[in-house]
Amino acid sequence: MSKIYIQSMPKAGTYFFGAVLEKLGLLNSGFHIHGGFVQHTLAYSDEINRERPTETELGINWTTVLPALPENSFCFGHFPASFSSWCFPRYKYVIAYRDPSETLVSEFIDFRFRRRDLAWISKAEITDDGEAFEAYLTLHGVSHHTVLFSHVIELRRILVRSVAPTMFHPERFAFFDFKKARVSAQEISRLADFVLDGKNDIDSIQILRESLETETKTKATDLRIDREALWTSEAKNIFGKSRLPHLIEDAQKIGLL
Repeated sequence: MSKIYIQSMPKAGTYFFGAVLEKLGLLNSGFHIHGGFVQHTLAYSDEINRERPTETELGINWTTVLPALPENSFCFGHFPASFSSWCFPRYKYVIAYRDPSETLVSEFIDFRFRRRDLAWISKAEITDDGEAFEAYLTLHGVSHHTVLFSHVIELRRILVRSVAPTMFHPERFAFFDFKKARVSAQEISRLADFVLDGKNDIDSIQILRESLETETKTKATDLRIDREALWTSEAKNIFGKSRLPHLIEDAQKIGLL
């Protein structure tokens, strides 16, 4: 069995897919990969991971962490380590994504209502939720999610077109739309086939149910927010002027959405 890297967009099922992999028998390393550092999530409480995740950071480079993980384990992150997959031949890559118009809202809610280490988006700094969402889109959300969604699309294109067949082997990559996976036992079965090299005799319905019930570090089960109300005219304007609407169209054309 290979090692697995879950490369996800923010709020696109990072911990959900991790829960599925654990139920498939893989070991959760707890390492959340970033470019210049990693977060060691298992070394800290769920409260710290939810509210003050910066406290979990370790000054270790991802190129050190990935080779050191044991077989039959997984790590995760938004960092596009898949583009260096030829350096790590023991890895398979689960590419988890979601419509950016949804990931933006979910990450904003996480930043504003759950985290305690982001003063710039707090209610103390910006009272109105709509104005705060506009600030989030301008200062962080649009640029960050544009880059990450672009990575998903470009990787898919590379694999479909076999642009670099000696460097990117299609059998080492699987793409999953979080919105679809969380309601489809068939998608869970497909993930199991990918991870277990086709040796799939699992109860995908039961694994899906248990994974959805798993309390993860950023699960928004206790938050009741009017998401549509966040899309003020200015927020729609900011989103509309970005590259994201065009990227969504591109994703639809190549079968990602």
